[in-house]
Amino acid sequence: MATINLLPKATTTDFKKADTSLKGLVVMVVWIGVLIVIFVGLFFNKSLENSRLKEVENERTRTLNQIQQLADTHDDYYTLAYKSLVLSRIKTEQYVPSTIGEYIKENIEQDGKVSQYYFDAQGDIRVQIVAKSYYSAVWIWHQLLKDKDVVQELNLTSFSLGEEGEVSFQLRGKLNLEELYKIHGIDK
Repeated sequence: MATINLLPKATTTDFKKADTSLKGLVVMVVWIGVLIVIFVGLFFNKSLENSRLKEVENERTRTLNQIQQLADTHDDYYTLAYKSLVLSRIKTEQYVPSTIGEYIKENIEQDGKVSQYYFDAQGDIRVQIVAKSYYSAVWIWHQLLKDKDVVQELNLTSFSLGEEGEVSFQLRGKLNLEELYKIHGIDK
């Protein structure tokens, strides 16, 4: 029995078309594979960077907390040291600090407020003042410098603008305590 082949015989052109289609499919699969590898690599890299960022932020927070704790300790130390210094000077060299405080208040009463101060028996003075404006701050400085017999030297050592517009500044200088006491009628 003889069989008849009804399928046409494949020609070389047909083989070339099939080969080209197969090569195109392989190239497309390779490109898709490369793109998938790139996207997976980018995703992995991004998640790695996010974890590093969280670690760095946590370390930053820990460091800021440690710094804040050190600042509190530092402030406590200097407050205690200041109080010890004042007490030792009062015990060894009596002077009248209320007279110095009254003198400062008299000159700045309407324009500012003393937030911190330091006076000693040698006449060194350091005053932290809060004023309503820059003009008030300069006016206070001027008022304190007017009496050259009492205020021998007064320098502006710091100056800053507060959140509510108030001006905080520090004056440091030297007072002639004998003249100050004489003006206020105190015999030393």
